[in-house]
Amino acid sequence: MASMLVDAKNVVVPHLSISKFWDDINKYKATLMVAAGGVCNMLYSQPANSNDSNNSLRLIYAVPIPNEFSFNFEKRFDVKFIEAYGSTELNVVACSEPGKTPPKSFGKPLSDYEMSIFDEYDQICPPGVPGEIVVRPKKPNIMMEGYYGLPEKTLEVIKNLWFHSGDQGYVDEQGYFYFLDRLTDSMRRRGENISSFEVEKIVTEHDGISECAAIGIKSEMQEDEVKIVVVKNKDVNLTEEELLYYCLEKMPYFMVPRFIEFREELPRTALTKVKKVVLRKEGITSKTWDCEANGIRVTRDGIKKI
Repeated sequence: MASMLVDAKNVVVPHLSISKFWDDINKYKATLMVAAGGVCNMLYSQPANSNDSNNSLRLIYAVPIPNEFSFNFEKRFDVKFIEAYGSTELNVVACSEPGKTPPKSFGKPLSDYEMSIFDEYDQICPPGVPGEIVVRPKKPNIMMEGYYGLPEKTLEVIKNLWFHSGDQGYVDEQGYFYFLDRLTDSMRRRGENISSFEVEKIVTEHDGISECAAIGIKSEMQEDEVKIVVVKNKDVNLTEEELLYYCLEKMPYFMVPRFIEFREELPRTALTKVKKVVLRKEGITSKTWDCEANGIRVTRDGIKKI
Protein backbone atom coordinates (compact mmCIF):
# COMPACT_ATOMS: atom_id res chain seq x y z
CA MET A 1 0.00 0.00 0.00
CA ALA A 2 2.78 2.45 0.91
CA SER A 3 4.56 1.85 -2.40
CA MET A 4 1.33 2.61 -4.29
CA LEU A 5 0.90 5.91 -2.44
CA VAL A 6 4.31 7.15 -3.62
CA ASP A 7 4.08 5.61 -7.12
CA ALA A 8 6.86 3.07 -6.45
CA LYS A 9 7.23 -0.50 -7.65
CA ASN A 10 6.48 -3.27 -5.17
CA VAL A 11 7.94 -6.71 -5.88
CA VAL A 12 6.63 -9.82 -4.13
CA VAL A 13 8.56 -13.06 -4.63
CA PRO A 14 6.60 -16.30 -4.06
CA HIS A 15 9.16 -17.89 -1.72
CA LEU A 16 12.15 -16.68 0.26
CA SER A 17 15.42 -18.00 -1.15
CA ILE A 18 18.55 -16.93 0.71
CA SER A 19 20.83 -18.25 -2.05
CA LYS A 20 18.99 -16.16 -4.68
CA PHE A 21 18.17 -13.19 -2.43
CA TRP A 22 20.75 -10.69 -3.68
CA ASP A 23 20.20 -11.75 -7.30
CA ASP A 24 16.52 -10.85 -6.88
CA ILE A 25 17.39 -7.53 -5.22
CA ASN A 26 19.62 -6.51 -8.12
CA LYS A 27 17.30 -7.94 -10.76
CA TYR A 28 14.46 -5.65 -9.64
CA LYS A 29 16.75 -2.81 -8.50
CA ALA A 30 15.09 -2.85 -5.09
CA THR A 31 16.13 -0.05 -2.73
CA LEU A 32 13.98 -0.91 0.31
CA MET A 33 12.99 -4.26 1.79
CA VAL A 34 10.97 -5.50 4.75
CA ALA A 35 12.80 -8.12 6.79
CA ALA A 36 10.54 -9.88 9.25
CA GLY A 37 11.52 -12.81 11.42
CA GLY A 38 15.06 -14.13 10.99
CA VAL A 39 15.75 -13.02 7.42
CA CYS A 40 18.68 -10.79 8.44
CA ASN A 41 20.17 -13.57 10.57
CA MET A 42 19.96 -15.97 7.64
CA LEU A 43 21.59 -13.47 5.27
CA TYR A 44 24.36 -12.61 7.70
CA SER A 45 25.14 -16.28 8.38
CA GLN A 46 26.04 -16.86 4.73
CA PRO A 47 29.78 -16.90 3.86
CA ALA A 48 31.11 -13.39 3.27
CA ASN A 49 31.79 -12.38 -0.33
CA SER A 50 33.87 -9.47 -1.65
CA ASN A 51 30.85 -8.57 -3.80
CA ASP A 52 28.40 -8.34 -0.87
CA SER A 53 28.16 -4.54 -0.98
CA ASN A 54 27.48 -4.47 -4.71
CA ASN A 55 23.69 -4.28 -4.53
CA SER A 56 20.92 -1.75 -5.07
CA LEU A 57 19.50 -1.99 -1.56
CA ARG A 58 19.74 1.15 0.57
CA LEU A 59 17.37 0.60 3.48
CA ILE A 60 16.11 -2.43 5.42
CA TYR A 61 12.98 -2.19 7.54
CA ALA A 62 13.84 -4.89 10.05
CA VAL A 63 11.50 -6.34 12.66
CA PRO A 64 13.53 -6.17 14.83
CA ILE A 65 16.94 -4.70 14.01
CA PRO A 66 19.52 -7.42 14.80
CA ASN A 67 21.58 -5.21 17.12
CA GLU A 68 24.03 -8.01 17.90
CA PHE A 69 25.50 -7.67 14.39
CA SER A 70 23.74 -4.66 12.84
CA PHE A 71 26.91 -2.52 12.52
CA ASN A 72 28.82 -5.27 10.71
CA PHE A 73 25.78 -6.10 8.56
CA GLU A 74 25.39 -2.48 7.44
CA LYS A 75 29.09 -2.24 6.63
CA ARG A 76 29.21 -5.58 4.82
CA PHE A 77 26.13 -5.01 2.63
CA ASP A 78 26.29 -1.18 2.44
CA VAL A 79 22.75 -0.66 3.77
CA LYS A 80 21.06 1.08 6.70
CA PHE A 81 18.52 -0.35 9.14
CA ILE A 82 15.30 1.20 10.34
CA GLU A 83 12.81 -0.31 12.75
CA ALA A 84 9.13 0.48 13.19
CA TYR A 85 6.29 -0.58 15.43
CA GLY A 86 2.74 -1.34 14.39
CA SER A 87 0.14 -4.01 13.79
CA THR A 88 -2.71 -4.94 11.48
CA GLU A 89 -5.10 -3.09 13.79
CA LEU A 90 -2.99 0.07 14.03
CA ASN A 91 -0.80 0.39 10.95
CA VAL A 92 2.74 1.70 11.60
CA VAL A 93 2.64 4.03 14.60
CA ALA A 94 6.33 4.55 15.47
CA CYS A 95 9.62 4.50 13.58
CA SER A 96 13.33 4.76 14.31
CA GLU A 97 15.73 7.20 12.66
CA PRO A 98 19.19 5.99 11.57
CA GLY A 99 21.90 7.70 13.59
CA LYS A 100 19.44 9.22 16.10
CA THR A 101 17.44 6.45 17.75
CA PRO A 102 19.21 4.59 20.60
CA PRO A 103 20.12 0.93 20.01
CA LYS A 104 17.27 -1.55 20.65
CA SER A 105 14.61 1.20 20.46
CA PHE A 106 11.95 1.26 17.73
CA GLY A 107 11.76 5.05 18.03
CA LYS A 108 9.10 7.54 19.02
CA PRO A 109 5.41 7.62 18.02
CA LEU A 110 4.54 9.30 14.74
CA SER A 111 2.76 12.65 14.90
CA ASP A 112 -0.71 11.16 14.36
CA TYR A 113 -0.51 8.81 17.37
CA GLU A 114 -0.07 8.78 21.12
CA MET A 115 1.79 5.92 22.80
CA SER A 116 2.26 4.98 26.43
CA ILE A 117 3.19 2.12 28.76
CA PHE A 118 0.46 0.87 31.12
CA ASP A 119 0.56 -1.46 34.08
CA GLU A 120 -2.09 -4.11 34.74
CA TYR A 121 -4.42 -1.44 36.15
CA ASP A 122 -4.06 0.86 33.12
CA GLN A 123 -1.89 3.28 35.07
CA ILE A 124 1.12 4.88 33.34
CA CYS A 125 4.42 3.16 34.10
CA PRO A 126 7.42 5.37 34.95
CA PRO A 127 10.34 5.48 32.47
CA GLY A 128 12.29 2.22 32.45
CA VAL A 129 9.50 0.18 34.04
CA PRO A 130 8.07 -2.57 31.76
CA GLY A 131 4.38 -2.68 31.00
CA GLU A 132 1.98 -3.07 28.08
CA ILE A 133 2.40 -0.88 25.00
CA VAL A 134 -0.83 1.07 24.39
CA VAL A 135 -1.68 3.36 21.47
CA ARG A 136 -4.44 5.74 20.39
CA PRO A 137 -4.88 7.92 17.28
CA LYS A 138 -5.09 11.72 17.22
CA LYS A 139 -7.32 11.77 14.15
CA PRO A 140 -10.23 9.60 12.96
CA ASN A 141 -10.14 6.57 10.66
CA ILE A 142 -6.46 5.70 11.02
CA MET A 143 -6.87 2.54 13.11
CA MET A 144 -9.41 -0.25 13.17
CA GLU A 145 -12.90 0.34 14.52
CA GLY A 146 -13.15 -3.18 15.89
CA TYR A 147 -13.00 -6.90 15.16
CA TYR A 148 -15.81 -7.97 12.83
CA GLY A 149 -18.41 -9.98 14.71
CA LEU A 150 -16.36 -9.96 17.93
CA PRO A 151 -17.66 -7.10 20.10
CA GLU A 152 -16.31 -8.60 23.35
CA LYS A 153 -12.79 -8.90 21.90
CA THR A 154 -13.03 -5.31 20.61
CA LEU A 155 -13.93 -4.03 24.07
CA GLU A 156 -11.09 -6.05 25.55
CA VAL A 157 -8.36 -4.50 23.39
CA ILE A 158 -9.80 -0.96 23.09
CA LYS A 159 -10.09 -0.33 26.80
CA ASN A 160 -10.22 3.12 28.41
CA LEU A 161 -9.93 4.63 24.91
CA TRP A 162 -6.50 3.04 24.34
CA PHE A 163 -5.63 0.13 22.06
CA HIS A 164 -3.92 -2.54 24.17
CA SER A 165 -1.31 -4.19 21.97
CA GLY A 166 -0.53 -7.30 24.00
CA ASP A 167 3.16 -6.34 23.71
CA GLN A 168 5.46 -5.71 26.64
CA GLY A 169 7.83 -2.75 26.47
CA TYR A 170 9.09 0.36 28.20
CA VAL A 171 9.90 4.01 27.47
CA ASP A 172 13.07 5.84 28.46
CA GLU A 173 13.52 9.34 29.87
CA GLN A 174 13.87 10.79 26.35
CA GLY A 175 10.59 9.30 25.13
CA TYR A 176 12.07 6.45 23.07
CA PHE A 177 10.10 3.21 23.19
CA TYR A 178 11.49 -0.32 23.45
CA PHE A 179 9.85 -3.68 22.68
CA LEU A 180 10.52 -6.50 25.14
CA ASP A 181 8.20 -9.37 24.24
CA ARG A 182 4.71 -10.50 23.43
CA LEU A 183 2.94 -10.82 26.77
CA THR A 184 1.94 -14.35 25.72
CA ASP A 185 5.60 -15.23 24.99
CA SER A 186 7.09 -13.95 28.23
CA MET A 187 8.09 -16.52 30.86
CA ARG A 188 8.35 -16.60 34.64
CA ARG A 189 10.96 -18.70 36.36
CA ARG A 190 12.24 -18.70 39.95
CA GLY A 191 10.24 -15.58 40.70
CA GLU A 192 11.70 -13.63 37.77
CA ASN A 193 10.08 -12.45 34.54
CA ILE A 194 11.98 -13.56 31.44
CA SER A 195 11.72 -12.05 27.98
CA SER A 196 11.96 -14.67 25.24
CA PHE A 197 13.08 -11.83 22.98
CA GLU A 198 16.12 -11.13 25.20
CA VAL A 199 17.00 -14.82 25.45
CA GLU A 200 16.91 -15.11 21.65
CA LYS A 201 19.06 -12.03 21.13
CA ILE A 202 21.76 -13.28 23.49
CA VAL A 203 21.83 -16.75 21.94
CA THR A 204 22.08 -15.39 18.38
CA GLU A 205 25.08 -13.28 19.42
CA HIS A 206 27.01 -16.57 19.42
CA ASP A 207 29.10 -16.79 16.25
CA GLY A 208 27.89 -20.31 15.54
CA ILE A 209 24.16 -19.57 15.82
CA SER A 210 21.95 -18.42 12.95
CA GLU A 211 18.50 -18.44 14.59
CA CYS A 212 16.88 -19.08 17.93
CA ALA A 213 13.36 -19.33 19.35
CA ALA A 214 12.82 -19.37 23.12
CA ILE A 215 9.67 -20.82 24.69
CA GLY A 216 8.48 -21.76 28.15
CA ILE A 217 7.89 -25.36 29.24
CA LYS A 218 5.66 -25.71 32.30
CA SER A 219 7.40 -27.39 35.22
CA GLU A 220 5.90 -29.42 38.06
CA MET A 221 6.00 -26.21 40.14
CA GLN A 222 3.87 -24.48 37.45
CA GLU A 223 6.68 -22.09 36.58
CA ASP A 224 8.41 -22.04 33.19
CA GLU A 225 11.54 -23.91 32.26
CA VAL A 226 13.26 -22.18 29.36
CA LYS A 227 13.71 -24.11 26.12
CA ILE A 228 15.60 -22.79 23.12
CA VAL A 229 15.22 -24.18 19.61
CA VAL A 230 18.36 -23.33 17.70
CA VAL A 231 19.57 -23.32 14.09
CA LYS A 232 23.35 -23.48 13.84
CA ASN A 233 25.39 -21.90 11.08
CA LYS A 234 26.62 -24.27 8.41
CA ASP A 235 29.61 -26.46 9.30
CA VAL A 236 29.58 -25.33 12.94
CA ASN A 237 30.54 -27.97 15.49
CA LEU A 238 28.72 -26.91 18.65
CA THR A 239 27.28 -29.15 21.36
CA GLU A 240 24.32 -28.45 23.61
CA GLU A 241 26.58 -28.41 26.67
CA GLU A 242 28.91 -25.86 25.08
CA LEU A 243 25.95 -23.64 24.26
CA LEU A 244 24.67 -24.03 27.84
CA TYR A 245 27.98 -22.78 29.26
CA TYR A 246 27.92 -19.86 26.79
CA CYS A 247 24.46 -18.91 28.06
CA LEU A 248 25.67 -19.19 31.66
CA GLU A 249 28.38 -16.62 30.91
CA LYS A 250 26.00 -14.18 29.20
CA MET A 251 22.73 -14.51 31.17
CA PRO A 252 21.50 -14.29 34.73
CA TYR A 253 21.15 -17.80 36.14
CA PHE A 254 17.33 -17.82 36.04
CA MET A 255 17.32 -17.08 32.29
CA VAL A 256 19.68 -19.90 31.27
CA PRO A 257 17.76 -22.52 29.26
CA ARG A 258 17.34 -25.98 30.72
CA PHE A 259 16.30 -27.46 27.38
CA ILE A 260 18.18 -27.07 24.07
CA GLU A 261 17.20 -28.47 20.70
CA PHE A 262 19.12 -28.12 17.44
CA ARG A 263 17.16 -28.06 14.17
CA GLU A 264 17.80 -27.46 10.51
CA GLU A 265 15.14 -24.73 10.40
CA LEU A 266 12.39 -23.12 12.46
CA PRO A 267 8.69 -23.41 11.57
CA ARG A 268 7.56 -20.15 10.00
CA THR A 269 4.47 -18.41 8.70
CA ALA A 270 4.19 -17.11 5.13
CA LEU A 271 5.55 -13.80 6.48
CA THR A 272 8.62 -15.64 7.91
CA LYS A 273 7.58 -15.17 11.54
CA VAL A 274 8.44 -18.08 13.81
CA LYS A 275 5.43 -20.25 14.70
CA LYS A 276 5.97 -20.34 18.45
CA VAL A 277 2.54 -21.83 18.99
CA VAL A 278 3.78 -24.90 17.08
CA LEU A 279 6.96 -25.10 19.17
CA ARG A 280 5.00 -24.77 22.41
CA LYS A 281 2.60 -27.51 21.30
CA GLU A 282 5.53 -29.82 20.50
CA GLY A 283 7.08 -29.15 23.90
CA ILE A 284 9.82 -31.64 24.76
CA THR A 285 10.69 -33.87 21.79
CA SER A 286 12.99 -36.85 21.33
CA LYS A 287 15.67 -34.42 20.08
CA THR A 288 15.47 -32.08 23.07
CA TRP A 289 18.58 -32.04 25.28
CA ASP A 290 17.87 -31.62 29.00
CA CYS A 291 20.82 -30.34 31.03
CA GLU A 292 19.48 -31.83 34.27
CA ALA A 293 19.00 -35.24 32.66
CA ASN A 294 22.67 -34.95 31.74
CA GLY A 295 23.77 -34.22 35.29
CA ILE A 296 23.94 -30.41 35.12
CA ARG A 297 21.84 -28.00 37.15
CA VAL A 298 22.11 -24.21 36.88
CA THR A 299 21.84 -22.48 40.25
CA ARG A 300 22.31 -18.99 41.65
CA ASP A 301 25.85 -20.02 42.55
CA GLY A 302 26.68 -21.50 39.15
CA ILE A 303 26.76 -25.06 37.82
CA LYS A 304 25.94 -27.92 40.17
CA LYS A 305 26.65 -31.50 39.16
CA ILE A 306 23.76 -33.82 39.97
